Amino acid sequence: MTRVELNINPQVLQWAREEAGYDLSEIAAKVDIDPDRYKLWEKEGKNIPLGKLKILADSYKRQLAVFLLPTVPAKIAKPEDYRNLSPADSKFSKNVLNVIRDVTYFRETALELQGETYWRDRYSWLDIDKGNIAESRDFSTHLRELLDERIEDQLNWQSESEAYRKWRMAVEDRLGILVFQFSMPMDEVHGFCVTDKLPYAN
Repeated sequence: MTRVELNINPQVLQWAREEAGYDLSEIAAKVDIDPDRYKLWEKEGKNIPLGKLKILADSYKRQLAVFLLPTVPAKIAKPEDYRNLSPADSKFSKNVLNVIRDVTYFRETALELQGETYWRDRYSWLDIDKGNIAESRDFSTHLRELLDERIEDQLNWQSESEAYRKWRMAVEDRLGILVFQFSMPMDEVHGFCVTDKLPYAN
């Protein structure tokens, strides 16, 4: 059987690797080739075996057709507001990058389904007169009123899972902020907020 080889835009290959969080030697080992050969693929994009490209697609969690794009897709924006235990570590792991991609996909889907006008209306509560809320305590009180969750009810919640479920429903239903729960390395990131585009999420 004749081996099928493809020529692709090498910049797309580099983009896919960087977005997935792999370094050159790591992905070369995964597809069982010499690092210099993989480096040449990202430099020239020529004569890449289809079988190896399929392994790359699986590793990067991309559709095979992505590698045939003529131009490099936009990079997924990384959250600027996140919580971790090592603030000095700026490079996200593969697990966290995958979560960021998933959250981006769900946000884009929600925007497509409802439209920008819908989401802008959901955030009308952000247009409050901040001058009337002089202290953080006042804002907290105002926010609790928006969420409509009384302290008395909160004290009666039976478990952490019930608390999470109640707060998630309140934040999504009354504030319009999407809330996602994914498994991430606890020593890297505890959570993040995304507010660069509609809809907002955390």
